[in-house]
Amino acid sequence: MVMSGLKVTFQLAVAALAVAAFYVAMWGRNSSVQTAGEMQPAAGRTSSARPASQAGKTADGISAVATAPLATAPAEAALPFPRPAVYGVYAIVDNQLIELEEVQATPVDPRTPNQLQIVKPGRIVSAPAKLAFVVFRRDLVANAPVSVRIAARIAHSMNFDSTGRAVVMTPATDTWLIRDQGYDLRVSPLRDSAEMVMLRPENSEFSFPPGRYELMLGGQAYDFVVAGEVTDPAHCVEGVATVRGPAFYECKPVL
Repeated sequence: MVMSGLKVTFQLAVAALAVAAFYVAMWGRNSSVQTAGEMQPAAGRTSSARPASQAGKTADGISAVATAPLATAPAEAALPFPRPAVYGVYAIVDNQLIELEEVQATPVDPRTPNQLQIVKPGRIVSAPAKLAFVVFRRDLVANAPVSVRIAARIAHSMNFDSTGRAVVMTPATDTWLIRDQGYDLRVSPLRDSAEMVMLRPENSEFSFPPGRYELMLGGQAYDFVVAGEVTDPAHCVEGVATVRGPAFYECKPVL
């Protein structure tokens, strides 16, 4: 009986130790306490991390995150005149756009196809002023030469009758000759539009004298008239019949 009691006591003690060991093992797994071995790697990880931006201090000592300034594109200077919304050729007068009319020019004589005349009256566009132009065309060719030609009024034409006698006549219809004389224009592109350019005289201080002009662009004539008394002899011509076709000379004086 003594031996049986000892066995029972020994079994109870072993069972109690097993329960205690199991409880200690489970409590250690759920604990948030870190050992020295676990804390050393964590500290190493913390010291190796670097912030994305550096912190600074403001004048009152408050910490602030320093950020790099953002680069902004410079704003394009606004044009002093409105941009055209419809294709065409425009004169800039007092920062306003005036559309130039395209006119039909025909040869004066079949033998001289390069001498072009206009029979349609012109339209006054401006008083004497420093003019510039804007071209807005779908088929714009940036390298095409652009010029303003003088449209001279044909005051008289001299021909010869069957006897060889000179006969001076005044054209029955007002007619203008597009001359080779004129002014070259400087071409400048406008930003954000490959179909739009600005045209200016070479001399920024130049003003067109009174008279009629044709802006020649790709073989097409765009007409404008500068108001005032015409005093430049280049704006008046007289024609003389020759075997090669009519020849033209400046009027003296202006008629």
